[in-house]
Amino acid sequence: MLEPGDLIEIERGQFSHWAMYAGDGYLIDLTVEGDEGKLEPLAGCTGIIQRQKFNDVVEKCKWSKNNTMDETYKPKSPKKCLERAEKWVGRRIEYNALTFNCEHFVKYLRYGKAVSGQVIEVLKEVGKAGPVGILGLGVVVSGGHASKISKISK
Repeated sequence: MLEPGDLIEIERGQFSHWAMYAGDGYLIDLTVEGDEGKLEPLAGCTGIIQRQKFNDVVEKCKWSKNNTMDETYKPKSPKKCLERAEKWVGRRIEYNALTFNCEHFVKYLRYGKAVSGQVIEVLKEVGKAGPVGILGLGVVVSGGHASKISKISK
């Protein structure tokens, strides 16, 4: 059973899309503007924070509640999560798949920490590729402006 403030991980191929359950059948998420969360470009994009119907976001994809970071960080109360989220609905912010994506956003709402397990895994793999992999990642990241968490105020 979902409770407001729960995090939802939606399987979308190689990477998952993340949203926060807002209650009454709605999710709040960060997507690339005009993209509805189906494709997540690396950098230099405008993201929009939206309140959307659960089924419109999830569609026919597999999804699960994923609050696994509750063991590491103390979650904010559902009320605080929703207050944080609602004040951002409709706003446009800089989106970067590596530095501030949908997972970073919803984990910030729930925990006050903008982290992405998916990015951590990608960086581990790039590290295994050695200097060439790291250089390639640096070129991709420098192609756009990295979002700063300071753009999201508490």
